Amino acid sequence: MIYDDIESFYGKQWAKVKRDGKMGIIDRNGNIVVQCGESEPYLKIDQYFFTEKPSDIDDNIPLSNTKNNKTFAIIISNEKYIDEDVPDVSYSINDGKSFREYCTRTLGIPLKNIKLLENATFNQIRSGINGICDKANAFDGEASIIVYYSGHGMPNEKNGNAYLLPIDGSFKDYRTAVGIEDIYKQLGEINTKQTTVFLDACFSGTSRDGKNMLPEARGVIVKTKPAQPTGNTIIFSASQGDETSHPYKKKKHGMFTYFLLKKLQETKGQVSLGELGNYVSQQVRQHSIMEVGKSQSPTINVSNKLVNNWKSLTLK
Repeated sequence: MIYDDIESFYGKQWAKVKRDGKMGIIDRNGNIVVQCGESEPYLKIDQYFFTEKPSDIDDNIPLSNTKNNKTFAIIISNEKYIDEDVPDVSYSINDGKSFREYCTRTLGIPLKNIKLLENATFNQIRSGINGICDKANAFDGEASIIVYYSGHGMPNEKNGNAYLLPIDGSFKDYRTAVGIEDIYKQLGEINTKQTTVFLDACFSGTSRDGKNMLPEARGVIVKTKPAQPTGNTIIFSASQGDETSHPYKKKKHGMFTYFLLKKLQETKGQVSLGELGNYVSQQVRQHSIMEVGKSQSPTINVSNKLVNNWKSLTLK
């Protein structure tokens, strides 16, 4: 496309263009970001630049001087699904990448100890869980595991069991998803110092943006039953079984993930799980009402072995 005038690229990424006296904006590949002649072009440009700016939690990530050489993390961020009937999960890729940065920089986990899976299939999720368990198992109780998931969850409408939905899965068939009970059972069988799971997903049959995804639900939200972790396992979930886990659009992250990382940023990772849980729960409950107008209440589920002392544990 030919323009009458083009200004220099801003930040080597975007340029303002003019055609017939009307302004627009393009990227370096010539793709149109804002059409020439759209109403309120300056507002649209400002909005676009705003969305491209990193969130405050993605700036000034604290750097740790310690090394967590015996901690192993798997990070799964599922944003784009193969089934056209399954909507994208807003900001899930951002969630996973940012969580990895905090694992390496703030928690001191070596990059070689971290497995990041973006848009993971059923087999990739299963293989990833198997791999982290195998590594931790080799350390005879001295290793710690961190499991992080951002993406769709789904319920079994018949019995209320919860599942993680891989990108090649279907809301129409829970057998294409990975059972939460199966994951907890596998993690609980590994002799670890500590296993911490973070789930930024909802299991009520709705998407992050509140759309009902279950073909038979007819607008009814399914309440899943919580699976009981075993071993030395603590589970942080973004919402209760009948709630939606919302995006925090201003921050370009899931709301649960944003406040999880915000607390790690403010404390430089020196925070107990009890303090972390209280902060995330309070902030998400308040901001979900204020920003979205709907309730979201994070939950914490602890194995019987840790029920008396989990609050004093840390991630470092």
